Amino acid sequence: MHHDADADRLINAVAAIDVTAVRTLLSQGVDPNGIRSPGGEDSIQPDRPLKMVVFRLWDCLVDESGWEGLATIAKMLLEYGADPVPAMQIAESRYGPYKGGEDERDDGQWKAWHIIAAAAGANLSRKADRDR
Repeated sequence: MHHDADADRLINAVAAIDVTAVRTLLSQGVDPNGIRSPGGEDSIQPDRPLKMVVFRLWDCLVDESGWEGLATIAKMLLEYGADPVPAMQIAESRYGPYKGGEDERDDGQWKAWHIIAAAAGANLSRKADRDR
């Protein structure tokens, strides 16, 4: 993971909820875990593409089509290898603990978070298996 112009371009495309641009950048090999400056491992700022997805969820200017776009982008980023754990950390710091299927936030606005949480759970399960 490194700070570079490609990370900035991808994060900006995510922020704009530009599904086509995100797809294009990922297909060109842009790192789905790239970090823009300033940022870093423990940052609670949207310094990675998947963290930007989470950051935009509460934006009052995003409507239902935007939430669907964020869910599509989350899936794409994860398919290209984005690490969901930092995104879960920023989500829980902003919106509180994730409650899974019991979460009252079960409308379209939170679809991307559900996708990220499922991936984070799978990643944590694989890590636990490796640690055994």
